[in-house]
Amino acid sequence: MLAGLHVWLLLFADDLVLLSETTTGLQRQLDLWQRFCDESGLEVNVSKTKLLTFCAGEQPGTPLVYNGCEVERVEAFKYLGLCLSHGSHSLDAGIERLAAAAVRARFALHRRCAELRLFAPPVRLHLFDTLVRPVATYACEVWFDNGLLETRIEPIQCWACGALPRPS
Repeated sequence: MLAGLHVWLLLFADDLVLLSETTTGLQRQLDLWQRFCDESGLEVNVSKTKLLTFCAGEQPGTPLVYNGCEVERVEAFKYLGLCLSHGSHSLDAGIERLAAAAVRARFALHRRCAELRLFAPPVRLHLFDTLVRPVATYACEVWFDNGLLETRIEPIQCWACGALPRPS
């Protein structure tokens, strides 16, 4: 449950993350996904399929199976550039790295605009949206509502807007 909503899967491009509160629920999702893929002519690369448990102290129980193959259990997994693991702060650390990269991109953009004497606000905002925003919001689909967007990412855009003259 995230922010009061049941989230059962995350989709991004050709990646799928199934979420469940129980092993039985996850196996049921895998079985449904297999049936859907069989009916749709899709194939899953089981060697790239991983199982990551977030519950502290959970013992490896019954193995999960997809299409007759056991799904590998891992301690950490990289999804959309963010390292997910048992540690409760792993996602926060990944977002902090993204925010730091966005700050560097913002300063590089500011420096380059000054060198090229690009001072028109519409041009600078367009460049910000094209060059900095993608860095700042990379993988935001998996951030959920943890407050880091407002505390780390949003100020980067405010700095860019603050560098521009206010409209009259």
